[in-house]
This record gives sequence, C-alpha cells and structure tokens, in this order.
Amino acid sequence: ANLNVMVCSRALLNVARRMETDYGIPYFEGSFYGAENTTRTLLTIARHFDSPELLARAEALCESEFERHNAELQLYKACLKGKRALLYTGGVKSWSIVGALQELGVEVVATGAKKSTKEDKARIHQLMGDDAWLITDGSPAKLIDVYEKTDADILLAGGRNQFTAIKARVPFVHVNQERESQFAGYSGFVNLAREMCYAIQSPVFDQVKKPE
Repeated sequence: ANLNVMVCSRALLNVARRMETDYGIPYFEGSFYGAENTTRTLLTIARHFDSPELLARAEALCESEFERHNAELQLYKACLKGKRALLYTGGVKSWSIVGALQELGVEVVATGAKKSTKEDKARIHQLMGDDAWLITDGSPAKLIDVYEKTDADILLAGGRNQFTAIKARVPFVHVNQERESQFAGYSGFVNLAREMCYAIQSPVFDQVKKPE
C-alpha cells in the first residue's frame, strides 16, 4: 500500500501511525459523508500520487457526480434549511456527519462524543465552535432532555435510540453502520437529506402530539 485513508479514527488510528513509522506509509483522515467531504477526500487521495492525469480524472468525477445529484439535493436543502438536529453517534461520524448536516443548512445543536478521539473532538469544535455541546451520556432521558432544551427538530442516532424517539414522539433518522440506507458518497448524501425531510415533514408527529 502507498497510502492509508482513515475513516474510523478510534479503531485504526494507532495502526496507521505504526504503519507510517515502520513502513513509511503515510495516512490521512477523511470522510465520505457530504458532497464537500467526499470531494475533499477523493482529491486528497489523487494529489498524494502526484499524477496530473489521476488528479484530472478525480476532479472530473467529483464535478460530474455533484452535477448529477445537485438538482435533487437543492430540493431537500430548501426543506432542511434552518432546521436543528441533535446528532448522537461516535467516532468519525461525530464530526463528519456534522459537516454533512451543515452543508444541508442544518444547525447541529449537539453531537455525541463518547467514542471520539481527541482529534475527533478537535474537528467537532472546528466545525461547531468552542462552545459545541458534546454528549457522552446517551441514556434516553439525557437525549430527550438535550433535544427539548435545544429545541431540536430531529434526532439522528443509532438503531437502539429509535425507541427513544418513538416514545418521545420526535422525528428520527438512523445513521449508524447497521442502517439499511447508504449515506456515504454523493448519492448517499441525497439519501440522507431525503430521509431527514421525510422524517421532519411526516404528518404523524402533528397527530401524536395533539392532546388526547
């Protein structure tokens, strides 16, 4: 291998560092969540090999994929602009999905950091500011308390938190690795935006919140 691309810092960052020390294989931490992150990661890979042809192909691919999905993406951006999201996940997703949500015009009011490295947390603060709310307690009571205090519009978390959202009667999107939908890459970014819009706009939440 000539390059290691890290997409899960907590699990393999030490392996990448050791491979760089022992074998001279460089690494960088990238993300494929969101169009901007995906483009940045692909171009970083291409630039590493110092090949004008490879870089040109990568740039052309990024441009064509962006154009292919942009029209549909703009529809969902209009739906999501100004919405507030509570994100409870860990590791690289604690910051990479933040970037994707911000690209959609969504304000991330808090994000999980229980499984995040120091580097992950530094990226969170870079994206959300020094006062970013980092959650380490993912209990149902704590998540709903944060959700209500921040006046969030949607909860994005792992599958086990779906039941928390159901009981609290709030919109929910499953973002952890065992999900059924693809959220990585350009088409995955559209899928994420679509599922968020469907969840937020679902008429069921107006119905279940009416006084009995």
